[in-house]
Amino acid sequence: MSNKVHTEVIIDASKLPSTTNSETSKHLLDYKKFIDSKSLYYSGPLNNAKIRSIQPKVAYQCKMNILMEERELIWSKKPSKKRQNHCIQPIFDIWSDYQFQLPLLSDKKSEQKRSLTEHDYTTNCEACQGQGSINCTNHRCINGSEKCLSCTQGRKSDGTQCPSCKNGLVNCKTCNGKGRLQCTKCEGCGAFYNSAVLHVSWETRISTWYYQNSFLPEEKIAQADKISLWSKSETPWTKESTIEDFVHTINDQNSNVPLKANVIKDYKEKHLNETINLKNKMRRLICDIERLDFEEIEYILESKYLNKHDPSKGNKFRFCQYKDAQGHDIIYENDYPLNSCGCMGGCCACYNCSCTIL
Repeated sequence: MSNKVHTEVIIDASKLPSTTNSETSKHLLDYKKFIDSKSLYYSGPLNNAKIRSIQPKVAYQCKMNILMEERELIWSKKPSKKRQNHCIQPIFDIWSDYQFQLPLLSDKKSEQKRSLTEHDYTTNCEACQGQGSINCTNHRCINGSEKCLSCTQGRKSDGTQCPSCKNGLVNCKTCNGKGRLQCTKCEGCGAFYNSAVLHVSWETRISTWYYQNSFLPEEKIAQADKISLWSKSETPWTKESTIEDFVHTINDQNSNVPLKANVIKDYKEKHLNETINLKNKMRRLICDIERLDFEEIEYILESKYLNKHDPSKGNKFRFCQYKDAQGHDIIYENDYPLNSCGCMGGCCACYNCSCTIL
């Protein structure tokens, strides 16, 4: 049977037994309470545990939003009897010649359409040369008439006058005697009205990156109670803008996490490189960075216990302690000894090496 366990539990410090022990003992008390909360964990080995070190650690959550803009010029061509007499004004650059008000950053896509009526023009129909009609397509038709097939020049074989024609000619059924047909391409208008509409759409590219000098999973950092470290917005922003100048005010001198360098690297690899050859532009950039301070505690158990996550560490183990968004103390661990699950009771748990905790 596979036993799945969660890797965190809310610790209410006010409910812990009062103690005059050192801070080291407090960490072990919290940790023991956490292990006891696991239905298949056995906390007995912690009775003889010793703290090796308590190290302050830091994790950063960086959220970057970039407003991306796409533009497309769409021409429509409709039959029209109206003629445009003014000169055609050419469209030079759809990016620089037209200005739009930027929307707010949002996870929803937005768009605008602008009719460029100053560039509208008409063209003659090539099929009918602007006349709206074409010659009858019946090869036997001559000016709307064709030879009667029932007689010869209006006389039947017995010499009587043919009642079906006039002097041997009948109206062409294709053009109804007109000799011409309405042009189907321009619907008889003789011209086309060409109009341009500029389609503009905006979409926010949202990325969240995590940096740390410990081993907290990203979802734990996201849920933890963090403080705002740095926030900045920049409008306008383009693909040619310098990210180094944008982040130069980030202060990471007191941290062994290269925050500024990481942000630059991720921006270039995960934003800029992915869009550099696309027909879009960057318009606005907003970046928010939050910081989480926590502790990483390393402890030692008896030599018979093996670190299940990294056997090379032998009987040395780690856990992290921090606060969630509600201010509760949280513990995260991922290497508690494999043979201390307690699934066979306290007296046997220390020797049951076949049990696996997932």
